[in-house]
Amino acid sequence: MKSVGGLGYIFSVIPFLNVVAPVLVGIAWFQMGRKTGQTLFKATGALIIVTFVTAIATLAVFFSVLSLGGLREIGPGINIFSTLIALTIVLAVVGLMGLLTFILELVSHFRAARIYGSKWFSRAAWMRIITIVLAVVLVIASGIVSVLTAPTQQEQPFQLFQATGPMFSGFMRQLSEVTGLMFLSFIPLIIIGFLGPIFSAIAFFKTSPQPRMS
Repeated sequence: MKSVGGLGYIFSVIPFLNVVAPVLVGIAWFQMGRKTGQTLFKATGALIIVTFVTAIATLAVFFSVLSLGGLREIGPGINIFSTLIALTIVLAVVGLMGLLTFILELVSHFRAARIYGSKWFSRAAWMRIITIVLAVVLVIASGIVSVLTAPTQQEQPFQLFQATGPMFSGFMRQLSEVTGLMFLSFIPLIIIGFLGPIFSAIAFFKTSPQPRMS
């Protein structure tokens, strides 16, 4: 359980290896559930694996339908449209499953912190919460900045047509500066986003053989 969970969360931040991460993480949480008798952990582990497998299967079907061979096999346009609608619904369901998985995993971290007396589980959970809050704030702030710095609908055609040299270069310089600041503002988000899985890995590696409470 310790090694499987620790490696799973480490793999989740490494390209290519992150493909197997959900399976390892799911197995680790399910094993923790069997060891502690916590149904929450079992449900979290099972849902992580089911959501991952469903997402992979859905994407495989989606890309096969969009391929030329898939379109020829489907036939009439109405069938293509119906198939795309069905796939969209399935993707929405997978998205809801992903959201539920995130919530259960978050709650499981806090529960594991209490059962094992490990602050690393709670730290990992808080990193995830901070990441979500910070992402929402940055997206809203980026939208506001984009609206404030963009030319108005009435001015834009005239400015782009009439602007020469200094005016146009000044606008592009301002746009470049805003874009750079927006990119830099997302660096803390990326760092905090990485800390969540890393803290989870540490929590699993440092898990005591026996829980302090059940």
